[in-house]
Amino acid sequence: MTQTFAISVSRVLESVYAFAALDYITVKERPVVLGRGQEPLLRKIIGNCMATLIAELLPLAVGSSLADGRDGDIITVDFDLSDNGTSWTNLRPALESVLAAEVMHVAWSGSNTVLPGVYAEIAAHGMDGVKAMLSGAKGLPGRIEPAA
Repeated sequence: MTQTFAISVSRVLESVYAFAALDYITVKERPVVLGRGQEPLLRKIIGNCMATLIAELLPLAVGSSLADGRDGDIITVDFDLSDNGTSWTNLRPALESVLAAEVMHVAWSGSNTVLPGVYAEIAAHGMDGVKAMLSGAKGLPGRIEPAA
């Protein structure tokens, strides 16, 4: 059964801005791209990062509004998930968290700090969690079914 999830670009941007503020407090620098005045550019980066995340989630990710072009605040992603009563409410915020970390990784790339690697690791751990959530979606190996 296909289920659609709406990813809010505004929520992702707020997470990116929060990460950027924390980084500024701790390392006393911030890439210019992470400023609020760079929102149009950040929205494009979010779209590009989301396309990559969707590709990583194939074959369960079966569609997206990115295929139609996107200018709004919502990116939809369609997943082919089982209709076994599983609640998928944690999937949207998990995807948004992974997306924010991936944007931070891209923004810090090329800097002389450890932050690109830190954000890449955060994104990878988050994506592992998303894949674990989805691993049993169509009875794929790696998911232990609850006992009857």
